[in-house]
Amino acid sequence: MIRLIALDLDGTTLRSDGSLSGRTRQALRAAMDQGVHVVVASGRSFHSLPTCLKEIQGLEYAISSNGAAVSRLTDGALLYRNCMEEAKVLEILDLMESYPAALEGFVDGIPYAGRAYVENPAAFGAPPGSFPYIRRTRRPVDDIREFLRENRTRLDAVDILAADAGFKREIEEKLAALGGLYVTSSVPHLVEIGNRTAGKASALAWLSRFLAIPQEEILACGNAENDRDMILYAGTGVAVGNSPESLQAAADLVTEDNDHDGVAAVIEQVVLA
Repeated sequence: MIRLIALDLDGTTLRSDGSLSGRTRQALRAAMDQGVHVVVASGRSFHSLPTCLKEIQGLEYAISSNGAAVSRLTDGALLYRNCMEEAKVLEILDLMESYPAALEGFVDGIPYAGRAYVENPAAFGAPPGSFPYIRRTRRPVDDIREFLRENRTRLDAVDILAADAGFKREIEEKLAALGGLYVTSSVPHLVEIGNRTAGKASALAWLSRFLAIPQEEILACGNAENDRDMILYAGTGVAVGNSPESLQAAADLVTEDNDHDGVAAVIEQVVLA
């Protein structure tokens, strides 16, 4: 029996245009009507979660910033937090000193980025499809590196824009050499960094204890590398059809892609049936 459903948003529950289909809304509603907890589990910071979530009555909790926080959706109350270590933030800033890449930092559920990057993402190599999201959600600061240094004890996560695949591999290797960090990626152009004990699975484990729901009664759906630990943790781990083959191989089930209501299909088949 499934009592908790954890859902990644972008590329999983949401369609490629960012919308939530009627079929998916109906499946979520039906699951919640049966007493199932439906939980958002996103790489996004809390305050950049899509507004369409607020339209779904019954959604209770959100895992955000790749597992750095768990909040109540109804009032935004922070229930769990896993901030980055101060020393590690300083090591990341020292590492990035010689690289002109754009950085982002999440503090108290709010994403911050350099003003020049927010105003002109193209100049830093961000893909065009991400421009509206960056401008809508990122709060600009004049000097993002100094901002990260000043807030080094309060950071949920740090992102590095790495549009070039070779640069991304180089940064990931250097971060791995630093050690003591959780490093992942939800989209090809980002390296996403959290505390060493972060990750969606870690936050989901905390929430499952909070709700007294055993691991085997959890279903989790995702589409990207930052969903891997959650998919492996859940009793039923599901990859949508647009996921990389390596993630599909790690999952218990593979459903339709995000533009063909894969999340709704698996809820209908596994939970509602």
